[in-house]
This record gives sequence, C-alpha cells and structure tokens, in this order.
Amino acid sequence: MSKISSDDITQIVYTVDSGVVGVFAIGVVLDDEQSNFESVHEDVNRHITGINEFIAEKYGVEDAVNADNMHLDHILVKDKISSKSTASSAYDIKNIKYVKKCENLNSAIDIDSVRKSSGNNTSTQAINAFTYDEYYHNFVYRGGNNYVYLYRKSTNTEAICTTSPTFPHLGDGNKRLDCGAKWMPTIVQAKFQSEITSGKNRTTLIFAYESGYNNYNNLIKDDNETLEMEVAFYNYIHANEEYKLGSAFQLLTGKTFSTNIPDYYLDTELCDDPNVLTFCVGCHDARKLSTNVFYYWAIDSKNGSQTPAYQQNGRFRVVAQRGYHIAETVSTYNVFSEEHEHSILLGFGSEYNWVPNPRNAWNLAASGEKWEYHEGDIYCY
Repeated sequence: MSKISSDDITQIVYTVDSGVVGVFAIGVVLDDEQSNFESVHEDVNRHITGINEFIAEKYGVEDAVNADNMHLDHILVKDKISSKSTASSAYDIKNIKYVKKCENLNSAIDIDSVRKSSGNNTSTQAINAFTYDEYYHNFVYRGGNNYVYLYRKSTNTEAICTTSPTFPHLGDGNKRLDCGAKWMPTIVQAKFQSEITSGKNRTTLIFAYESGYNNYNNLIKDDNETLEMEVAFYNYIHANEEYKLGSAFQLLTGKTFSTNIPDYYLDTELCDDPNVLTFCVGCHDARKLSTNVFYYWAIDSKNGSQTPAYQQNGRFRVVAQRGYHIAETVSTYNVFSEEHEHSILLGFGSEYNWVPNPRNAWNLAASGEKWEYHEGDIYCY
C-alpha cells in the first residue's frame, strides 16, 4: 500500500443515500481545467442542491440529502482505483492509502498497430476484450486487408464474421428488431442552466419507464443489456458555410457529475466526433433499473460561448442508445452499441437532426423551460 500523490488523482466519487430514490453518486473529474482540490467542496454542495431540487420536484420531499450524510466512495488514480475509503473525513483525499490496481479496461484493438507490426505477413490476434459467453473475435490482417473472424468455443469453429440483423456480432440476437418493439424510456426531460457556477454550465437529464407501457420489458430481453441516455451539442465551429457555424452550450473539460442510475458509468468521449459534444451517464446493467422511478444525471462543465453569435449556437438533441456489456466490471470501456440498431433521436420529426431553433440550450436556460418527451410523441431513427 502506498500513499496517493494528489497529482495522480483523476476522479473523486462520493455517495449519499437519499432515502427516497436510492443512492446518488457525485463525481469530480480532475483535468487541465480543474486540477486541484480547492473547489471540490463547492462542487459537491452544488450537486447536492441539484439533487434536492430534483427530489423535491418529482417526489415532494425537501432537503432529502446533505453533505453530513455523504461518504467518500472511491477515487481513480490514473491506472489504479482505491478500495472503499476509510479516511476520517469525506474530504480527506490526500490521506487515503488503500489502493489496488484496477482491472484492465477492455478496449478495441488498434488494427493499425497490428498492420505495422506484421508487415505483409499474415497476423492473427485474439482479443479477449471482445469475448462474451462462448464467442471470440479475431482480427486478421492478410494480403493488405483486415478481416474479422468469429470463433465459437463449443464447436471449435471459426469463420469470417459476416454480421447481419439475424447474426449480429456479440449482441442479443437483435430481439428488438425481430418484433419492432420500442425500448426507450417513456418519459425524458432535459434541463439546461448557464453559469451554474462561475465559468460552468449544467445539463440535467431525467428519464423513467412507466409501468403502463412495455418498453422496459422490451429493453431487458437479455442479461447484458446497457442503456445510454445522451444529450449531444452541435459544435461545428469550423464549418465552411456561415449558416452552419455553431458552438456547443458546454464543453467536455472541468466535468463534475451526479446521478442515481444504478451501475452507472461516466461515458467516455473516445472516438467521438469533435463536431458533436456528447454528455452521458450510462447504465451498465439495465436489469437494475425499475419502472415508475425517475433516474437522473447532471453534468457541469466549462461553459460554451455565445460569441460570435452563430446561428446554430446551443443546438442540441437527446439520444437513446441501447447496447451490451462484455464483462461484469462496470466501465464505459466494456460497453458496445448494438451493431444493427440505430440510436434513437427523441422528440422531433425525421426532417431534423437537431431540436429546431429557437429552442436551443441557451434559450431554454434563459427561460427555465425544460425539453420534454413522452411515449407517443413523434420520434425518428
């Protein structure tokens, strides 16, 4: 065991039991924008205020959580993660000594590195990160081309993986596609707040599965289902045509977050389009969600700019994405989207890719109005 260097800490996570709608996690991400502990107390109290506002609105209970009942749950330290804290104070970050190596995070293989190391020779590499049940994916580089083979342990056979709606890679067999059933939440709300604290904006996403619909049962047809409810912001700051220019409502640095989603993970921006900034707290095991419960995430981060006053500033969309996890360890790197099912854009018609102006995040923040979706509203793929 060794004492943690404050320079190594990348994320601090607290928990507090609401007694109303489960346990909330509150996380602070330390990066170039937010690189010290000085504001942690303020960040946590700000999220506690947001949680209390949410619980009061949805359940009518005032001041359900407070910092006195909060516990330091764990911290991320570059390639390590702390065990459950025994620190004397929730803010006694620097004196945590119980640290162990984190399980290796699964990630996609860098096929370019395989190509460079193998030259023109045949190269095969089995990637355990893509293992689920009895299947393995093998990436094969032959004759200048990349191939994906699917190996099945029970039959000891391997063939080129020709994925299709009836034979997906490693998903659930696309049961939802077979019957065309809806699986997205039946209630979704998004709220935007500017200058939640100096230099930061906030996005809040609330969703629920009502028991009067079959959407939840459609979601959990297998045992490795995941759910991501995302808010994405338009960020085309280098568009060639002036009318296409637009800046995001908030940026990806200086993040803090809070959520009551079970088996949550703060989604990564790995490989995301820089023209679309996505904010999301996902659910690693959708079976742990319940009907008639409001789930909540709030993310604060560095605010975007309204200057220059581009036509598309603050444009956003709300996206429901279903996926599957390939390991029991809760991690964004263990989650993959279903190969043959589009993400669903909620709450507007198929002629749009973004919520139409003037209902952009800046205007909704100024008015205090929420963006809302309910089952039965028009939606598009």
